[in-house]
Amino acid sequence: MSLQGDSSIVEVHVFLQQLAAISKLSIVPREICAKDSATLNHNQSLRDCAEAEEMAPSAAFETVAGAARLSRQKGTLYLLATPPNIIFEQTNLYQQYTSEWTDEEKESHRRDHQAGLGAWHCCAAFYHQRTVYLYDPTYPNLNTASPPPYQISQFRNLGMARLLVNKLRAKRQVVDHIYLGGGGNDTDVCRDMCGVWLQHVVDLVNRGTEVNCDSIYVLAEGYEKLAR
Repeated sequence: MSLQGDSSIVEVHVFLQQLAAISKLSIVPREICAKDSATLNHNQSLRDCAEAEEMAPSAAFETVAGAARLSRQKGTLYLLATPPNIIFEQTNLYQQYTSEWTDEEKESHRRDHQAGLGAWHCCAAFYHQRTVYLYDPTYPNLNTASPPPYQISQFRNLGMARLLVNKLRAKRQVVDHIYLGGGGNDTDVCRDMCGVWLQHVVDLVNRGTEVNCDSIYVLAEGYEKLAR
């Protein structure tokens, strides 16, 4: 059981279902990629367009609001994906790396973006006993020069994680602490790395290991506490 960077919507759904089948935790069974139904429809049209007509409804993407409704204090796992900006030149991918690209590479990335394959970034989250643990494969990926403690909004590509925390609080789920860590396993593909981390969290809970930052982030290169 593994999660691949090029997995389709259905394959991600199957992975999360398989994980839920062996887990004592609640696992949101769909990749979270939109804050509401309007952006969900847009994102779904951008990615896996050919497959979308044939896939089962249960395998569709999830909204942040929908994920928050499924959350449980005893422990809930989430896979979150940051969707591409509709305008290619405004994507993080373009803005961060365009100076290093040849014209051919720019055109290749543009085609990927138009097919819904570019500028996506995955992170994962675990809500457990009033604490949110975030895992970002590119941690630390700061967007500020200010000193810590940092807020989620000061890290690149974690907008969906910030929205999830806000929605949890809106649904009367208490969030007292937020931690962020990342990196530290044997692949450089963000979705693959999130899959490894999700399986790690399931394994440690199934074994009865105490849940804390040291156990949650044992695979990570580092972690820190964020401002609420």
